[in-house]
Amino acid sequence: MLHFHFTLHQLPIRVALLFLLIFSSFKWVMADAPPRAATTAPKALTSCRPTFSSGCFTGGLNSFTVNGTTLSNATSCSTGYAAYTAVTTNVAPGQPHPFAGTFTNSGYPNGVTIWADVNRDGTFGTTEVVFQASTVTTSTFSGSLTIPLNTATGPVDVRVVVAYFTIPPSSSACGSFSYGEAEDYVLNVIAPTAYYPTTTNIANTSALLNWNNLGTASSYEVQWRPQTTPASAYTTISGITSTTFALTGLGIGAYEWQMRPTSGTYVGPVSFTVGCTTPSNLNAFNVGSASVQFLSWSAVSEPAYPNKTYEVQLQVKGAGSWSTVYTGTNTLTPRISGLSLQTPYTWRVRADCSLFSAPQTFTTTCNTPSLNGAYNIAHNSAQLLWSDPEGGVYVLQYRPAGGTWTTVSSLTTTSYDLTGLTNNTTYECAVSKVCATTLSSPYSATRTFTTACKLLSSPGTTELLPTSAVLYWYNYAAGVPPGEVQLQWRPTSQSVVSWTTIDNIPGGIYTSYSLTGLTNNTAYQWQARASCGAGVYSSFTSPISFTTQSCQPPSALNTSSIGINRATLSWNSGSYLEQRFTVQYRPASLSTTTSGWTSVTGIVSDRYSLTGLDPNTAYQWQVSMACTPTELSGFSAPLIFSTLPCNNRLSSTPFATNQTYASAQLNWSDRDINTYTVQWRPQSLPASNWNTIANAVTGNGGSYTLTGLNTSTTYEWQVAVVCTPSLLSNYFGGNSFTTTACSNLATGLAATGTTFSAANLTWTGPTFVPYVLRYRPIGTTTWTDVSGIMTKPYTLTGLMAGTVYEAQIASVCSGSATAYGLIYSFTTAAACTNAASSLTALSVGSTTATLGWASPPGIGSSLRYRVAGAVGWQTVVGVVNAPYALTNLIAGTAYEFQVASVCGPGQLSGYTAPASFTTTSTNTCPLMVTVQNGDWTNPAIWSCNRVPLATDPVQVLHIVTIPNNGTGRAQRLSYGAGGKVSFGMAARLLLNQ
Repeated sequence: MLHFHFTLHQLPIRVALLFLLIFSSFKWVMADAPPRAATTAPKALTSCRPTFSSGCFTGGLNSFTVNGTTLSNATSCSTGYAAYTAVTTNVAPGQPHPFAGTFTNSGYPNGVTIWADVNRDGTFGTTEVVFQASTVTTSTFSGSLTIPLNTATGPVDVRVVVAYFTIPPSSSACGSFSYGEAEDYVLNVIAPTAYYPTTTNIANTSALLNWNNLGTASSYEVQWRPQTTPASAYTTISGITSTTFALTGLGIGAYEWQMRPTSGTYVGPVSFTVGCTTPSNLNAFNVGSASVQFLSWSAVSEPAYPNKTYEVQLQVKGAGSWSTVYTGTNTLTPRISGLSLQTPYTWRVRADCSLFSAPQTFTTTCNTPSLNGAYNIAHNSAQLLWSDPEGGVYVLQYRPAGGTWTTVSSLTTTSYDLTGLTNNTTYECAVSKVCATTLSSPYSATRTFTTACKLLSSPGTTELLPTSAVLYWYNYAAGVPPGEVQLQWRPTSQSVVSWTTIDNIPGGIYTSYSLTGLTNNTAYQWQARASCGAGVYSSFTSPISFTTQSCQPPSALNTSSIGINRATLSWNSGSYLEQRFTVQYRPASLSTTTSGWTSVTGIVSDRYSLTGLDPNTAYQWQVSMACTPTELSGFSAPLIFSTLPCNNRLSSTPFATNQTYASAQLNWSDRDINTYTVQWRPQSLPASNWNTIANAVTGNGGSYTLTGLNTSTTYEWQVAVVCTPSLLSNYFGGNSFTTTACSNLATGLAATGTTFSAANLTWTGPTFVPYVLRYRPIGTTTWTDVSGIMTKPYTLTGLMAGTVYEAQIASVCSGSATAYGLIYSFTTAAACTNAASSLTALSVGSTTATLGWASPPGIGSSLRYRVAGAVGWQTVVGVVNAPYALTNLIAGTAYEFQVASVCGPGQLSGYTAPASFTTTSTNTCPLMVTVQNGDWTNPAIWSCNRVPLATDPVQVLHIVTIPNNGTGRAQRLSYGAGGKVSFGMAARLLLNQ
């Protein structure tokens, strides 16, 4: 058995977010090796090795030590594989030996799997995995290594595989990966020096006892007992002739055992536990008069017992008879109802692998509702809200402060709308719950509120023009009709003059009003108040001042990005509403006249690109603006600029790259956006024999690929800028280049994915070259050829399942194939196996459910489902992929579903184990309450297991965060003890909308 832990050093910033992944434990898998004769030399290391298509840039295996002895200390990784075949350190079976390792690049996360050839057959099988990480990590790893008991003495081969962001599967000792490295070592197993008793294969009713064979005993004796029995109450088993013994018929609990050779001294005791720990931290929340809202406990977290279910039992305290009230996988039960008022109850819980917890007690009681306060307060009304997780019947009382109470009885909801109130008056209110005819809770603490016609908020002025302005405000007052506002305005210079009043301005919560008929370049002020109807108004807002603007031409003219035939014009336009511009330009030689202007109208940006200009020419330009549909400014003062002369504008010497036997890529950089002409010729031809490619490239600099060239030939070339259709710059010569000899351009042949009948092959090489591929099963003599391949990857089909193939590739040069490259081997899948996993219900409604699962790309699925417990399955017709939406389901019903992999026509794997989900009930959720701290958008923090809607009353009992740029919604919001809502950047909460 291997005992493993990771030591994390300080992580680079770029992988800091991966730090949260490193806390998982690691899983070790090892099968007992049968005893065999000692060997004097290791078997030859298998020629089957893992491959890494992209090398080990992200982190190979830098060093690996056992017992403090360095087995390897490579400073880099280039091939992806290394073998260290010298026997370096001794290890005894059953005895822990420390080991440690580091990666070549600690900035990237890697997974690790280790095999040991304990049966010495020259291969690393799936049952010989001695370590497999449960998550990826960075930097270093360390732990202790224990060779299995009864392993024969002599050398034993060990393989360590490191893979980037991947846990190498147990079957991948010879697999294919993207980034990583593999290394092989040899350890020397020496004769054991002690029995080292250990316990393995622990299950719910059994365990396997193991010890070393020291060669000095022909039989053994074992004693065992439950730890709850007296120390002397051992059960003795004698006459055991092997070094293992299977205990069966065990129950959940802790045990210990010891062993000895017959008539020898006992070794031990060794302890082990069957089953898992009992649930802890039992709590009952929101206990009411006839129900308890939640029962919760801490989950049992033991990897040996995954997929645990829980059973909750309840009884009237002291009754002696337990009733099961919940069975399931959640650690937070839904409401348990039907209880008796003012009665103590006892409850307990167990996992399916544990004993029951110690009982906990709660007592039902008539709880006082929590009066949250008054909302939507207007001049004559208000809405009162209170919280009670259980629900029931309520009595409400309210009064003007210090006055006589008015009582409202028999309320069955947790809200009440008060009407007919008096404006600008303070009221008091309280609420009580009726639990029985003769039993009511005390009244809640008194809450107060004051009626008022709400003041308009956030008033302001925008869109200032010569004769108008837009005024705006927010109105939360309850008016008749809703949103009516009274507006007053006047010139600031006439502050002693009466206001001009505009009544009954309609609108909603947000209103804007366009004030017209104003005077250009004049100061004004305005104020407004809300109407609540029946002559009731709010106070006026504080006066807001503004000044109308005059229509002026744009300013700050600028010319940039000047080229041979182009320039970019820009200006400052101010904040006028229209933002429409007219640009006019002409050669500067016409500046003494009033003619020759070219106009561009309808420009809606403060930037315009002029094109089609003449090289080496001075121009002038000016701009005007439309401030309103009827008001235009004059033109600005003209600005002069000159285009560049038509000479070669290349910013660096042209150069040729990527030469092949028939092609080369020509490259250059330019300062402008232009068109180019390229000339080329073999260097052996006369200077006048140029091949010309007119308008070869259009763009900001560029490259051009010459094709159809001769092999092993030297060429020269040059490029010129096309300034205008009739004007060409001087040519700029590039470096000469020589095409290569005819050779195979394809390298790195590899399989990117295989199935039972197909394989995707890819390679490195130019895209414009044709290729020829050949393949055959290993051991056969006849190749199958595929010619004329122009794209990659290329998919081979019609292959045989579970077969090792070899393939070669060559490029076609001058009409003939070159020599083939290295042979590459790949293996098709043995059969159609189920690759589907992680079945889950992504979302569930009353009649619909969206189901998800994981499967490799290109592998289709078959889906079937049924009502839980039903006899027949309903199969979805055709091949499906996740996610898949089921419809026409039954509300409030438990379903189960399975998925099988479809490998091809008629190729269907077996189905997975069923996964379950339950459609939601059509009943609404009367009140949503938080059950834990967390994100507002996480359904798990809400009592109804969904995110609140705009129609849901909400009570916050925990710390809840609305994330950055997020929006929370509710009909109304209340807080309990410890409740708080915090907001991320640009987050908001909308109530009743």
